Amino acid sequence: MSLSEVEGVQADVEQAVLAVTNLGKAADIGFAQRQALVQSRNQAVQFIPNGANGGTPNTYVMPNVNYVNFAASGVVVDLAQDPYKVMLSSAAFGAGTTLMFDRYGNPSSGGSVVVTSGSVTKTVNVNANTGRASIP
Repeated sequence: MSLSEVEGVQADVEQAVLAVTNLGKAADIGFAQRQALVQSRNQAVQFIPNGANGGTPNTYVMPNVNYVNFAASGVVVDLAQDPYKVMLSSAAFGAGTTLMFDRYGNPSSGGSVVVTSGSVTKTVNVNANTGRASIP
């Protein structure tokens, strides 16, 4: 393997790790769960791996999340753009691609999200009992 190929694989690894870390490790999934508790209402994280339901491909949407510095609710994260530049390969939660937390922060189901950067694939798993995200 040439130096440029090694550097390319390293870049793919870094991008995939960045994406799953933001998504999983107490970042957006954890934030949505905490918002369900704080606001005492359901919170969804809708994953759109292939533009399903007319959505933008490679995105996930948190329609009811309120950030302190934003006037309107709702967040859209495009994983194909900087700084991630990855493909949202799949998402599976129950029968669909939406992870829902009830007002007590309980997930409707467990599941997983898979992102790909070049030849590197990373997965975020969500525990069905706790809603906690982990990266194997």
